[in-house]
Amino acid sequence: MLDRSKIQTLGTIAVNFINKTSDSDLVQTLPKDTADNNQYGVTALENAIKAAGVLKVLKNEQDQNQIVSASVSNNLPEFPNYSFNSNSKASRLAGSINTLIAEVQNFNKESRLIAPKKSVQVTGDSTLVDDDIALKCLSFDGNQSYKISDLGNIQPLSMWVNIPEGVQGSLLELESTSLYVNYANGISSTWQKIYINGQQVNGPINWTAIPKNRWVFLHLEANNPLSGTVYLMSNSSGSNRLRGRIASVSFHKKPLSPTEIERDYQDKIGLFRPSYTVKIVPGPRYWQPNDPVVLMTGEVAKPTRNREDERLRTDGLLQCQLLTQSIDLQSLPDNTLNIFVQFLNDFGNKPTEKIGFRQWANQPWNPFLLEWQVQLKGLEHKSQQNKNDNNKYTPSVNYDTNIFKDKYQLRVDGLEITPTDASANHLADYPDLYRGASFLSSSASMLLKDNLIDYLTKYLLPDYYQEQNISPDDQTEDYLVKNFNAVKGWYDKKNPTASDPFFTALRAYQQLQSLNGCLAQSLGGFSDALLTYNRTIQLDVNDNLLTANGPTKEFLQNVQNTLELSSRLVPDSILRSPLNGFDFSPIRLGGLKITDLRLVDTFGQVNVVLDTNNSREIVTSQPLTLPSAFANVLSSHPIYLPPRLAQPARLNFRWLSATRPQGTRRSKSSKQDQEMNDTLATKPICGWVLPNNLDNSLTIYDDEGNALVMIDRTAQLRSIPGLNYDEKKIQGIIDRTNPYLKQMVRYLIDQGAAFMSDFLTTVNAALQTIDPEGFAQNKAISLLVSRPLALVRSRINLDIQGIPAVSQNKISFSNDLFYNKFRTTQAFEKVKFPIRIGEYQQFNDSLVGYWVEKADGTYTDSVFYAPQSCYVPHEKIKTLFENEEDPTPDTPLNLEQTLEENTAQTLVMLIDPRGQVNATCGILPAKSISIPPEQYLPALQAIEVTFLAAPLLSDLNPINDLDQIKLSLPEVPNYEWSWLGKDGTVWSNRPLVPFDSQSVYSSPQKIYDGWLKLTRKTETNE
Repeated sequence: MLDRSKIQTLGTIAVNFINKTSDSDLVQTLPKDTADNNQYGVTALENAIKAAGVLKVLKNEQDQNQIVSASVSNNLPEFPNYSFNSNSKASRLAGSINTLIAEVQNFNKESRLIAPKKSVQVTGDSTLVDDDIALKCLSFDGNQSYKISDLGNIQPLSMWVNIPEGVQGSLLELESTSLYVNYANGISSTWQKIYINGQQVNGPINWTAIPKNRWVFLHLEANNPLSGTVYLMSNSSGSNRLRGRIASVSFHKKPLSPTEIERDYQDKIGLFRPSYTVKIVPGPRYWQPNDPVVLMTGEVAKPTRNREDERLRTDGLLQCQLLTQSIDLQSLPDNTLNIFVQFLNDFGNKPTEKIGFRQWANQPWNPFLLEWQVQLKGLEHKSQQNKNDNNKYTPSVNYDTNIFKDKYQLRVDGLEITPTDASANHLADYPDLYRGASFLSSSASMLLKDNLIDYLTKYLLPDYYQEQNISPDDQTEDYLVKNFNAVKGWYDKKNPTASDPFFTALRAYQQLQSLNGCLAQSLGGFSDALLTYNRTIQLDVNDNLLTANGPTKEFLQNVQNTLELSSRLVPDSILRSPLNGFDFSPIRLGGLKITDLRLVDTFGQVNVVLDTNNSREIVTSQPLTLPSAFANVLSSHPIYLPPRLAQPARLNFRWLSATRPQGTRRSKSSKQDQEMNDTLATKPICGWVLPNNLDNSLTIYDDEGNALVMIDRTAQLRSIPGLNYDEKKIQGIIDRTNPYLKQMVRYLIDQGAAFMSDFLTTVNAALQTIDPEGFAQNKAISLLVSRPLALVRSRINLDIQGIPAVSQNKISFSNDLFYNKFRTTQAFEKVKFPIRIGEYQQFNDSLVGYWVEKADGTYTDSVFYAPQSCYVPHEKIKTLFENEEDPTPDTPLNLEQTLEENTAQTLVMLIDPRGQVNATCGILPAKSISIPPEQYLPALQAIEVTFLAAPLLSDLNPINDLDQIKLSLPEVPNYEWSWLGKDGTVWSNRPLVPFDSQSVYSSPQKIYDGWLKLTRKTETNE
C-alpha cells in the first residue's frame, strides 16, 4: 500500500505527482511497463519466464548423472493457464541435447571402426550395448550388418569379435574378392596371413576352429592392398547375416610385424574402445567475496556457561536421581523441607550433572547474536544525465568506466588490483552506512588451535621425538596438548628468531590458551547490503484493501502468479527484500569503519561492545591493512577492502575447438565457436609451429603433426626439405589447412623479415622461462631437438550471475516509479577490469604469446603479446619491458574486460602444450587451463624434425649410393637419423653411417649440404 503521509522521502517531483493523482488513477499509471522499457518489471519477468521454459531430462537409472533424453513442459500443473513459449530456451536446449546424444551414440559406434582415413562411409545398423568384458560393443541381432566403403588402400585388418555358439552366417567379406570369413567355409586360404589371439595359423581354417562364446582377436592380411567394400556380419548380397558382437575393427595400410600383432592382442586396446556419454556435471562456479569477520576476546565474549563442558554423557541426556520409594505427604514432619534441601545439595555436589544446582548471583550471559553497523568510504560515482522516452534528462550516478585502468593497476606478478597514488582522489566524499545482524560462533579459536596442532605435530614433533628419544608408543595424537610446555621449552633453547614459523606457531597456540573467551562472526549480509538487499524470509504479496475485481485486482493477481511461478522454477529466488535506506555499491572497494557492535544474548540482554561513546582498538589482519596510497585519505576508515564485486561473478577461461563450425557467420561474441570437451573431435590444437634456430626459420605442421611448409628468415614460404613444391602448390597447402593456422601463417608473412627476426627472438626468450612439471612424461622426438609450439584458441570474459544488480534505494525507486525505466546499475557492468594472461617466469605457465582475435578472424592491431619474453624493438611485439634500457619487467600487458554480455574476447595463443595457461583479474580467483595429454601427444610423436647441417665433409659417392654418409650422432630409442640431400631437383633420403674409429686411408672427400632428419622407426616383418 502507498502511505500518503510518508511520501516525502520520494522527492519533490514524486510527492507533487502523487498528491494530485487519485488512488485509482495512480494504480492505473504505475503498472504500465513494457519489456522493452523496463527489463526489471513484472511484465519483463513474465516474458523472461515464458521465454526460458522448463527443461526435463530423463536420467539413466544406474547413473543418475547420465542423460538419456531431454524434453520440455508446455506448462506447470499448478499453472495450467500459464504457457511457455514454443521456441523457449528450454525447448532449444532440449533439441540440442537430444542431437548431441544422437551424435555421441553414432560416434561411439563408428569409433569402433578404425581406418587410415579420418572418415569412412558406413551404411547399415547395429546396437551399442553394455558388455561385461568390453564394456561397450556393437551388437548385431542377425538382421543388422555394416557395409564399409571409402577405405582407400588397405591390406591387413584386425578385429575383436564374439560369436555365439551354433550361429550361422558371414562374419566378413570383401566385395569382388575371395577374401571372407563365414560359416560355410571358415577363413579362406586366400588370406596371406591369419592370426588368432596373436598366434599365426595356416589356412584354410574351419569355422569350428574359431573360438565361440568369448572375445577373439582375429588378424587377417591380404596379399596386396585393396580398396573394395567390406561387409561385416553379412555377405555382399545380404542373404547370409550373422548374429554376434564386435568390439572393434582396425584397417591398416601396411602389414604389421608379428611383434606388433602380438602387442595389439596383449594390450587389448581394440577390445576396450572408449565410449562417451552425455552427463550432468557442475559448471564453473560463481564467486562472491567473504564478508569481513570480527573476532572478539575478553569477558564480553565469554559466556556464563558452556553447554558442551557441562555435559558428562555422550548421549546428550541429563543425569537424574530415580526415587523408588513412595512418600506420604500428610505424615511429613516439620523439618521435611530442610531434609529435602540437604538431599538436593548432596546430589548436586556429586561429579555428575550440574544443571539445576547452581545459584545465580547475576543474570547469565550467553551471547548468540551480533548486531553491527559500519561505514564504507568507497569508490566515487560520477553524476551523469540520461535521457528518458520524453527526451527529458534524469540524473544518474555512475562509475567511471576507466577507473581501474587510470587509477589502479594489476602488476605483472600481483594477485590483487592495487591503488596508485592517483587513486586517493577518486574515493567518495562521504561514507555510506550499512547495518545488519548475524549469529555468533565460538568455533574460531577451536579451528585455529586445531590447525596449529596439526602443523606442529606434522613438522616440528618428529625432530622433538628424535632428540628426546620419545618411544613410538608415547607418540600419541594428543602428545602436543599434554606436553606443550616441554615442547616449547625445548624449542626456546634453540634461540629462534621472531620470523621463525615454528616459534610463531608455538606463541600463537600459547596465546590462544590464555584467551578469556573468544567469539567470531562475519558481518553477515554485508555483500547483500552493498546491493541494497536484506536477506530475509518474504511474506506473500497481498493487499486486502483492494476491491474484489477490476484492473487493480488483476494486476495484484498477475504479480502474485508471476512471483509464485518464479519461486517454483528457481527455489529460494525470493529471499531478499529491498534496503531502501542504503547506498548502492556493487563494486566493493575502500575503507571500512566499524561504528557499532552490540552483542545480544539468549535472554535479550544487550552488551554494547563498540559505539560512538565506547571506542575500542581494532586490530586488522595484514590483508586488510590500508595500502600506502590510502594511508592519509582513509585514516578514519582503517579497514581496507580490496576491489571485489558484491554480486556473484566468475572468470571464464575456456579452450575453443580448432574446428570452425560450417555454415555459420562469425559474430562478435563468437557464440558459434564450440568449447573443448573430452572428445578428440573438439581438441583446441589448430596446428604446430617449430622454431629452427640454425637457419632462423619456422616449420608449420597441421594438428596431427604432419609438416606443411616452412617460413624462412625473410618471411617467405618455402617447401619443407625433401619436397619440391612450387609457389602455387605451397599456397594450395596453406589454403586447405585449418583456417586459424592459415590466418597465423598469413600474418607472419605479411609482417616482413624484420618482424620475423624479432619474433624468433621473442619465442626463444620465452621458451627459456617455460619448464612444465609434466615434461618427464612426454618423450617425443621433437622435444629432443626443439620446442614445438601448439597454436590454440581460447575465450575469456567476466560473467556475473543473472542480470546486473540494480539499486533498490529510495532515489532509484522514485525514478523507477515515475519514469518506469531507470533502474540504475550505476553502470558497474561497463567498468573495465584488467585481466592478465600468463605468469612471468612461472615455469609451469606455458604461454609464449598471444594475439587478440577480431570478429573477422584477423588480429587486433596486428600486435603479438609476449608476457614471458625479453624486449624486442619491433612495434608489433609487446613485452613486459618498456624499452631496451628497462631493467625490470614491470609494464603490464593486461586485457580490458567488462561485465557486459557478448563481450568475450577470443585469444589465439602459442603455447607449450605440456603446461598450463593462467589468467588473473585481481577481483576473482585466478583461473588456469591445460590440455589433456591424449589430445596432443600423438601429434608430438608424429612430428618429424629436420634441421640444416652444412657443410658436412664425407666420402665422395654417387647421389644414389645410400650407404656412405658418415656422421656419428647420439642414439635416440625407437628413432633413427637420416640425411636429406639434394642434387639439382632430386632429393635423396639416405641413412647415416657412424665414423670408423680406426685410422684408415680415406677415400676422396666431398662437402655435402643438406638436412638431418629424425623419425620414428617402423617395424618390418620378420
